[in-house]
Amino acid sequence: MSRDIWKDVTSYSRGDQERKPRAFEIQIAKTFRLVVVWNHRDYPNEWIFHLNPVFTCARLNIDKYEYLEAAKAGALMRVKRLFNQSVVELSEYVKQKNDSSDCSNSKTDVSQNH
Repeated sequence: MSRDIWKDVTSYSRGDQERKPRAFEIQIAKTFRLVVVWNHRDYPNEWIFHLNPVFTCARLNIDKYEYLEAAKAGALMRVKRLFNQSVVELSEYVKQKNDSSDCSNSKTDVSQNH
């Protein structure tokens, strides 16, 4: 069962005339916090996201507030791609390490037999 629970985490200033939600977060795998933000001070009039603790501020190239659901979906897809690529790279690294340790073990075994 999917737990797609986004929370509004918008912070407001006292002087804000318009209280429009513009920051949403979802917890991923107990370790990661994905936040989608509209109109960040460094990225006005567009949706961005960050994945804590991995990285901050990646653009989604969505420039309409009304496309909130597209921004959430886009951020989730980018994070999924990042995780998938990381798993592939980690698997390749582990395989390479295992292959090199197998070679060194077999050399050791050969030298011990002599």
